[in-house]
Amino acid sequence: MNKSALTQARAAVARRDEKVTGLADFGLLAATGFGVGVVVGLTGVGGGSIMTPLLITVFGVPAPIAVGTDLACAAVTKTAGTLAHRAAHNIKARVVVLLALGSVPAAIATLAIVALAHLAPHELNRLIKEGVGVALLLSIAVLLLRGPLKRWGARSG
Repeated sequence: MNKSALTQARAAVARRDEKVTGLADFGLLAATGFGVGVVVGLTGVGGGSIMTPLLITVFGVPAPIAVGTDLACAAVTKTAGTLAHRAAHNIKARVVVLLALGSVPAAIATLAIVALAHLAPHELNRLIKEGVGVALLLSIAVLLLRGPLKRWGARSG
């Protein structure tokens, strides 16, 4: 992507960002955050599987901005949730370390690969939207197949 295309893309994002964060959206964004927080607090389902699609579809936020915004929001809410669950002794440190050993390098590698691909803004937007869609479908499949997967795991272990 050349420098002028990057400048135009940033300007378009800035214009959209101003529209999304206007006073009219304040109440709706806060209510959306509250609703997602309730669902996440109750179920433990990742807010990204709820918030990112809402930001993209309901608020019209470009996918890269929706992901970044959701990650920033999640950092705050997950910190609060982690402290509450830690106080309740609901955290298995060994599992956290093992999950992080896989997920942190994978996230870094994925971002590096996407950056090296030098995608145009519309290509990046499409890639992220499709990735969110696939992740949602996989989540639904795992929930629907939870029983058979547990039985298979019990036989395998």
